[in-house]
This record gives sequence, structure tokens and C-alpha cells, in this order.
Amino acid sequence: MATGRNWPAAPGIEVKRFRDPWVLAGSETNEVILTRVEVPYEYISYFGRTEKLNIAISKAFLWFELFVSACYLGAASALVEWVLAGKKGCAVERMSLAIEVEGAMAALEGVAHLLMLGCKDAAAVAKSLFVRYSVQRSIERATAQAAELLGGMAFLASSDVPGLFAASRALAFHPPSRLSMAPLLDDYLMGQPLVMP
Repeated sequence: MATGRNWPAAPGIEVKRFRDPWVLAGSETNEVILTRVEVPYEYISYFGRTEKLNIAISKAFLWFELFVSACYLGAASALVEWVLAGKKGCAVERMSLAIEVEGAMAALEGVAHLLMLGCKDAAAVAKSLFVRYSVQRSIERATAQAAELLGGMAFLASSDVPGLFAASRALAFHPPSRLSMAPLLDDYLMGQPLVMP
């Protein structure tokens, strides 16, 4: 049986290394294959119909969107920090970068506040998705500008700049994608219940 790092062997459970792109090597993405595995009753969680939001699904979405967005924003912020520390570009360009990352972080703090207040309804989930997609766009703009200001030599001389540039853009590939949610969020804005793809 193939097992990944720190994965104990267990009957019927096979862990295969999933193709890790170099930029996400630390993610330890693995494929878990279950073959005739008995799951004890106490390990089963009933979420109900997944296309309809319930408290468990809503809470999971809120936490996921918050953490995944914050992680990738952190990678983008490192590039911005290098620009600021190196006084690259002019004050207006540096301020533009700061506005992108600080505004995105403030929006994520708003989602965290919703969690602290115990909000788990469709409105909170919709807000977390709007914030996530807004953060995604802020990351795109900030990393493109930061990498350009750091310059070609910084991009070529070390894997840090291209690595952070590429890694921070991976937020767009986490589900649910902006494209898959666009019609559902549009329906929600038009007064329909929020459903998940």
C-alpha cells in the first residue's frame, strides 16, 4: 500500500501522492482511495442535501473561505512587503499595493467577525464568497504590480518572487470557483435562495 508522509497504513485505505506542482510543494496534496472500508457510525456526519445550505455546510464554507483566502493573501503580502522594504517604484505605486492588501485583509476580518458573532446563514455565506472573490482579484492586481516593481532580476535571480507570484494566484483554483458560483450568486442577489453547485 502506498502511503504519504505521516499517513498510517490501514486496511482498505490507500494514499497516493497527487501531482504537486512545484509552486505548491508544501501542500502535500494526496489522493485517498477507500476500498471496502467500514466507517464506524460515530464517524458519519449527515449534512443533508448538499445543494441546500444548512448550518453545518454554511459554517464549513465560512471557515474555508476565510482561511484559504488569508493564506494566499499572505503570500501576496510578502511580495508587497519586499516592494515596500526595497522602496521600489514611487510612493503612489507603493500606496496602491498597500491599499490592495490592507483592503483585502480588512474584508477578511469582516468575515471573521461574522463567525465570531455566530452568523451561519445564507447571507453570511454569500458575503464570504463575495469577499473571497474580491480578495482573489486584489491578489491578482497586487502580485502583478509587485512583481513588476521588483524587476526582472528579482524574478530571475531567486525562486522566491516567481514562487510567491504563482502560489498566490492559486486561490482562483479552489472550489467553488468564481465562474461556477456567478449564476448562483446572481440568482441570490435577485432574491432567490442561495444554493451550492
